[in-house]
Amino acid sequence: MSGLTRECCIAAVFVLSIGIFSGTPCWAETADENAEVFSTVVDGVDVKIFVPAKVKVFRGALLHSANASFKTKGRWAELCKRQEWVHVVTTMKNVRKQGNRGPRLHKATVEGLKQCGKAKGHPELAHAPLIGVGHSAGGLVTRVLDREWNRTVAYAIDCSWVVKSEKVSPEFARVPAMFTMGELPDAFKMLPAIPNAYEPARKQGLPWGLGLQPGCKHDWGNAGTMMVPFIKGVAAFRIPRDWDPRSGPVKLVDMKQEDGWLGDRSTMGSHMATVASWSMYKGDKAAAAWFPDRATAFVWRAWCSMFPPVQLNATTTDGSAKLTVYKKRSGISMYPAAGKDIELGVVLDEGTSLKKVRFFSGDVLIGEATAAPWTFRWNSPQVDQHAVFVEWTLTDGTVGVSNPGLITVVTP
Repeated sequence: MSGLTRECCIAAVFVLSIGIFSGTPCWAETADENAEVFSTVVDGVDVKIFVPAKVKVFRGALLHSANASFKTKGRWAELCKRQEWVHVVTTMKNVRKQGNRGPRLHKATVEGLKQCGKAKGHPELAHAPLIGVGHSAGGLVTRVLDREWNRTVAYAIDCSWVVKSEKVSPEFARVPAMFTMGELPDAFKMLPAIPNAYEPARKQGLPWGLGLQPGCKHDWGNAGTMMVPFIKGVAAFRIPRDWDPRSGPVKLVDMKQEDGWLGDRSTMGSHMATVASWSMYKGDKAAAAWFPDRATAFVWRAWCSMFPPVQLNATTTDGSAKLTVYKKRSGISMYPAAGKDIELGVVLDEGTSLKKVRFFSGDVLIGEATAAPWTFRWNSPQVDQHAVFVEWTLTDGTVGVSNPGLITVVTP
C-alpha cells in the first residue's frame, strides 16, 4: 500500500441521447425467479424492477430507460437499498431503430411501477418519485422524466448532446441535472453541447452540473462515482423526510441554484479545481458548474483532476476486497462487506515526493498520514457509498487531489 508507480488516465462521459450502457462491476443477472425481481412487458418494452426485500415502504424509483444491464448487486442496487428505492430498467430491443421511443418508454415505466406495486404489495410505487440515470442511449430517460416532471427528483446523464432547455418543458428544465463527458473530441461530437446547450442553461439559472474526465472520449469509466453523490445530495434536499409515501404523491422541495455549490469550469483538469458555496463563489456564477452540496463539489474537484501524481489505493485488512486498478477508461470502485476494516493508501508516480496525505469521503476527513508508507486504517466504515479520494501535499508545497473511488459498503 506504500508508493507504487502507476499508469494514468481517466474515464467518463455525460450528456444525452445515443449509445450503449456500460456498468462497472460485472455481476451477471438472470434473476427472473428472484423474489426481489419483478418482470413485465409493456408495449413491447421489457421492464425489470429490483425490489429490495428489506425495504418496507419505498420512497422513490431509480430509472434506467435504455441499454442498462439489470443487476440486483452493485452500485445501483446498494444505492437503492440505502435510499429505500426500487431500481427500474426498461429495455427496448434495437433501440436505435425503434419508433415512438419516448412515449413507449414512458408508458412502460409508469405501467411497470403500477404493476409491480400491485404484485409486491407496494401501492406507493404508483406515485414514487423518479431519479433518472443513463449512459449514451440511456439519455432517453429524459424523454420519460419530462413527461413526469412533477415527480422527478434529479437525473444524471452520461452520453452525447446535452438536453436543450428550450426543447423540454420549463418545469423539467428546472430539475437538478448532472452531465459528464470525456474531455477529448470524438465522433459523437459531445463537446459542442457545452456552448450550445449547457452554457445557455446556466445563464438561465438552471441547476445543472457539468464534468469533464481527462483522457476520455465516449466512455462510461468513472461516471458512477460522480453520479452517486450528486443524486444523494439532491434527493436529501428535495424529498421531505417527513413524507409518508403511503399517504399519496410527494410534494418535492424546489431546489434553486442558490441552494448549492459552484465549481469554476476553467479550473477543470487542474489538480485542485476551485469550488465554493453559492454565497462565497467569487467568479462568474452563470459560467460555473452547479452542485447540490459541498460533498458533491469536493468529489467533482477530485473527479476532474487531470492525471494527478498521487492516486488512491485501498484494500480490506483481510484482503477480501480491493479497489480496482486505476487506468484509462475504467471506473474506480470497491465493494467491501459491512464490518470490514479498510487500509487506505496511495499509488505514486515515479519521483513523487510526499509531505502529507489526507483521505476524504466526500467532504469528510477520514484520516491522514505524514510519513511512509502513507497509509491509514479506516475502521468499519458505515454502510453507505463513499466517494473517497486523497488530498496530497508534496514536499515542495504543491497541493492537489487524486481521482475518487466509489467504495460501496455492501450489506448482506
